[in-house]
Amino acid sequence: MCAVYEGAEHEGIHLPPSLEHTLHSVSFCILCLFLGEISLYFVAKGPLRFLSQPLEVLDLVVVTGSLYCDIHFHAATGQLLVLFRLWRLGRVCHGVLTAQREILERQIHALEHQTARLRYELSVQKSHRSGLR
Repeated sequence: MCAVYEGAEHEGIHLPPSLEHTLHSVSFCILCLFLGEISLYFVAKGPLRFLSQPLEVLDLVVVTGSLYCDIHFHAATGQLLVLFRLWRLGRVCHGVLTAQREILERQIHALEHQTARLRYELSVQKSHRSGLR
């Protein structure tokens, strides 16, 4: 959203103050959500495990840096802030894909376990039937 504002400013187009304020507020809220997510992840994993993962630390730096720039420099942060936010978006997508993969792996494991159990029951039934003949 800052890219929209910054692009407009760069082209000499001035946005209405209410739209500028709205875009800044939305940007700030999104950054706060990201910071909340990182904080919960930090607490859930524990400090040592969290800090031992470079991408998580980079996320923390990107989000806190973006939030700092958003608070102190408002819209004058330039394209670097946009790049940081794109990085964060990529990390969010990666997190969603990783979580989905873990869910699918658990489902596969459960199905493999169920298949093994059913094969065992089938073999018991076959041996029981052959014993009756």
